[in-house]
Amino acid sequence: MKKLSFPIGIMVCMTIFFSMFAPAWADSAASIDEKAEILNKLDILSGSDGNYNLEAKLKKCDAAAFIVKFLGAADEVESNKDLYSETEFLDVSPNAWYAPYIGYCLEKGIITNSLSGKYDPTNGISEMTFLTMALRALGYNYDDFSWSETYEFSYEKGLVTEDTYPSKTMDNTEYYREDAVEALFNALKAEKKSEGTFIEERIEAGDITEDEAIEAGLLEEEETMEIVDIASVNRNKLIVTFNMAPEDDLDDVDIKIYETDDEDKTLTVNDKSVSENELTLKVASQTPGKSYTVEISGLVDESGNEAEDLTAEFEGYRVSETSSDYFMINKVEPVSKNVVNLYFTHPVNHNAEIPTYYKISGGDGTEIKGSPLTLSVNLIPDGSNGVSIYAKNFSFQEDEEYDLEVSGSLCSAYGVKLNDGDGDSAEFTGKDGENDSTPFEILSVDPLSSTRIEVEFSREIDQNIGGKFLNYTIKSKDNEDIQVSGAFVQTLGDKKGRSVILTTLERLDKDEDYKLTVEYLPDSYRQEALESYTVTFPGEYPDKDDLDIIDAWSEEESSLYIYFDRNLDPEAAVNTSNYRIKGISKKSYAAKPEKAMYTEKDGKPVVKLFMSKSDRFKEDDKYEITISYMKDLAGIAYSKDLEYDFEGGEEADTAFDIEKAGIIGSDAIKVSFSSEIAEDISNIRVSNYNLVYSIDGTSVSKLPTSVLLYDPLTVILKFDELDMDTEYTLNITQLKTYAGTVVSGADGQLSAPVISAE
Repeated sequence: MKKLSFPIGIMVCMTIFFSMFAPAWADSAASIDEKAEILNKLDILSGSDGNYNLEAKLKKCDAAAFIVKFLGAADEVESNKDLYSETEFLDVSPNAWYAPYIGYCLEKGIITNSLSGKYDPTNGISEMTFLTMALRALGYNYDDFSWSETYEFSYEKGLVTEDTYPSKTMDNTEYYREDAVEALFNALKAEKKSEGTFIEERIEAGDITEDEAIEAGLLEEEETMEIVDIASVNRNKLIVTFNMAPEDDLDDVDIKIYETDDEDKTLTVNDKSVSENELTLKVASQTPGKSYTVEISGLVDESGNEAEDLTAEFEGYRVSETSSDYFMINKVEPVSKNVVNLYFTHPVNHNAEIPTYYKISGGDGTEIKGSPLTLSVNLIPDGSNGVSIYAKNFSFQEDEEYDLEVSGSLCSAYGVKLNDGDGDSAEFTGKDGENDSTPFEILSVDPLSSTRIEVEFSREIDQNIGGKFLNYTIKSKDNEDIQVSGAFVQTLGDKKGRSVILTTLERLDKDEDYKLTVEYLPDSYRQEALESYTVTFPGEYPDKDDLDIIDAWSEEESSLYIYFDRNLDPEAAVNTSNYRIKGISKKSYAAKPEKAMYTEKDGKPVVKLFMSKSDRFKEDDKYEITISYMKDLAGIAYSKDLEYDFEGGEEADTAFDIEKAGIIGSDAIKVSFSSEIAEDISNIRVSNYNLVYSIDGTSVSKLPTSVLLYDPLTVILKFDELDMDTEYTLNITQLKTYAGTVVSGADGQLSAPVISAE
C-alpha cells in the first residue's frame, strides 16, 4: 500500500487528536465519543466543540450527508450543487442545504425513489434503512441481500457486531446519531464489494496515517514473522520460536550467530530443523552467560512470504540451579567427557567423596553404579559446596541426557541428610570435551626459608592426600634425608588447592641442590597421579624481605581488617600482643585488640581485629596500627614494626544478636549470628539452647540433641524431630563472642523466631 504524507495542517491536527486518544484505544475498544471524534476528523461527522448531538434521532437528511461524506464526495457535491439539488422528491427543496446530498445519493443508487414521491428529509430514519444505505455505499445491492436480510448481511460485513442481529427481523425506528456513528466507524474498515476498504482509501489520500488507523482500531496490523523466544536448551542446542510456522525448507536460509559485543566471534551452526513454530539449531558450545546475537535471513513463512531479516539476542546456556534451605542438589555442570561437577545447597566435607553415594544413568541404557572401580569423587577445592565426579573407563556422549542420583545417606557438613534422607537427582547433558590437558606436574619448588618449602602443582590436588607429609621425601646431593615434618595444602590466596607448604626439621643449605620426591599424589579429579615423581630444586632461600601491609580498613567501629602482602603464620596472626593501635585525630587513644582472627574476606587472607567496647573507633577519626614480631607462612619472623593509617568505620548497631534461625532439615536448625562467636565450650553446651513452642495452648520446650559450631558465625542445632507446621522460638541463654564478651538478651537470653525452610 502506497503511503502519502499529510498536508502540514492536517498532520498537526491529527497528531494532536490521536495522541489524546491512543492510550485508550491501545488498551480497549474506542468509546462512542472517541469514534465520533475520529469521524469528525475524517470530515464524516459535523459538530461544534466536541458536541455531535449523539443522543438525537438521526434524520434522513443527515443520513444522506453522512453517506456522502463517508464516500469522500462532499467536495464534489458542494462544487456541483446545481447538478445534484434537483431531485424527483416533492418535499426536497432545491434550495435546502441537504438537497444536493440527497440528489447525489439518489444518482448513485444509495437511496431510491418512493411511490409517494416524498423523501421526508427531516423525519427520523429507521435502522434497516440506514444500514441499507451504508451497504450500498460499500457497493452491495439487492442482488447481494434482500430487505429482510439487511440485519444478517450487515452483521456478516461487520457494520453491526452484536450477535443478536442475525436473528433480528423487525425494523428499528428509534435510530440515533450515535448508532449511525457506530455503523459508519465499522463501515470504514469493512470490505467493499469491489476490493479493499474505505480506511485504506483514506490512508492513500493522506487523511490518516497507517499507524494512526491501527491505533484507532480501524486497521489491523499485518502480521509478519517475528522471533518471540530463543531458548538455550543446553550448551549445544538452541530452540528459536516464531509467532508463526516457517517452511521446513531451510536450504536458502542463512543463520549467523555471534557474540553481541564482538561480531567476529561466531558460534558455528552444525544443524538446523523445523517443527511447527520452532527452529532447532545445533551449535558449537556456548559460553555460559555470554550475550549472543542471532541473525536469520531468507526464512519463508507457511504462507510463502519471505520474512525480513530477523535478529534477536540470547544468553549462553547456564546450568539451572536449585536454591533451598534444605540439603539438596544445587546444579550439575559437565566439565569434560569424563568429569561432571556436582554442587549442593549445603557445604560438604570428605564424607561426600564416597563413590557409592552416586549413580549415573542415561537414555541410551547407560548405568554407572558408584564404586571405587567406576567413579572417583573429590571435593572441589574452591570451597563451593561441590564435588568433582570422574567416570572411569566411560565417556559421556555429546548432547546425550543423563541423570545423576545421589543417595539420601549422604550428609552435609551441617550433619543433615540429603533431602532428609530421600536422596536427590539432577539431569545434565553430556559434554564431549577433553579432560584438563594440562600435564599434571610440579611447576616449582621454592624454599621460603631454611625450613619451609612451597611446592606448586599445575592442577588442583587431592587435599586429603596432599596434606600427608609422609608422601614427601627430600634428599641432599649426598643422598642424605632431610626429614619432612609437616605438610599442608594452601586454602587461601591465588594458589588455593594447588600449593603445599612443607616443613623440614633440618635447615637447607643455600649452596646445595636437593631432590624432592612425591610418593603418591592424585589431582583433584583423580584423573592422574604423581607416583615416585622426583624434581631437583636449589636450596637457596631468599633473604628476609620486609613484610608489608597492603590495606587496613574498618567497616564498623568495633573491628579492623588487615590485608598483608603474603600469607601469615596462623599462630602469629592471631596473637593480639603483636598489634597496637593509637589515635592520630585524638592523641589520647591507645588500645590493643581483644581478639584476632585469621580468615578470608573477598578471596583474600586477612586478619580481623576485635576491639573492646571501650576502645571502639570513632567514625572518620584517624588511627595508626602498629604490628610487631609477625611471622609469615614460611615461619620467617620480622622484627621491624609495620605501620598503617586508617579511618574509623561507621557507627553500627553493635548489639550482638541472632541474625537468623532457620530450619534446614527435619531435625536441624541453622543459627546465624550478627558477629563472630568464640570457639569455646560454653557455646556448644546443649543446655544453652532451648526451643519453645505450643501444644494445645500449653508452652513446651526441648533441648537439642547436639550442637555443632560450624564456623564463628554459624551454629547447627540437631533435634530428635521438628514439625514443619509448628511455630518455634529459639532461646539462647548466653554466648561468648570472639572478642571474649559474654552476651545475653534483654530478658536474660537471646531470642529469635525459627523460620521455616524455603
